[in-house]
Amino acid sequence: MSAAKQLILQSSDLDLPSAMALSCALRNPMDGTAAAAEGIQAWAGERKPEFS
Repeated sequence: MSAAKQLILQSSDLDLPSAMALSCALRNPMDGTAAAAEGIQAWAGERKPEFS
């Protein structure tokens, strides 16, 4: 959630390519984590995620 909030606050003054680059920079550290995998699986299975 903090990355989403940061993106919203910082991207309002950026052009689209810069905002997309910021989005990727904030998302990349989360890719490949157990929480990210659970979130995707829960979404695909139409259920609430169960984070540990």
